[in-house]
Amino acid sequence: MVRLTNIDADSFELRLKEPNYKNQGHIDEVISYVVIEVGTWTLSDGTLLASGSQNSNTLSSAGLDKVSFADAFNAPPAVLTQVQTYNGADWVTTRTDNVTGQSFDLMMQEEERLNAGSHVAETIGWLATAQGASHDQDTLLEGGVTADVFTNQANVHSFKGSFDLAPTLLTKLTSFNGSDPAIS
Repeated sequence: MVRLTNIDADSFELRLKEPNYKNQGHIDEVISYVVIEVGTWTLSDGTLLASGSQNSNTLSSAGLDKVSFADAFNAPPAVLTQVQTYNGADWVTTRTDNVTGQSFDLMMQEEERLNAGSHVAETIGWLATAQGASHDQDTLLEGGVTADVFTNQANVHSFKGSFDLAPTLLTKLTSFNGSDPAIS
């Protein structure tokens, strides 16, 4: 899991965090990232993007936090989330659920045997984009949410838009249908 800290206007720090039961040593890796300023943005074709952050100490075993959008989406958007601080030493990921055009539920989740406890407050960043294929000048972007059919077995999901080459793809779980920790 990538853990971020010290995010400011021109840089950030990151490290890899293995689940607590692993040896905590990890070889060098390459990390991809996306940066967007906090706020609500409209692309040239009218597609809505929104980003922000939420401070939380809520683990999935203790409940959830509701995050509301400053400007409502016409339909439930695709939502990506990431812990943006390293306040607690335990492995932790984010989970979302109940995404609507107005809000979504947000929680953190530790590895299974620790998730019944507590976690210190972390800052969680989020990005929401309207579903569907959109264009901003000559850039094609697609946001979407799959059907509720994915498990530990591979399954296919097709893009709505048509890309000339294999695109860059970012994914995040947007449901909480079981208590087992999972990341995407």
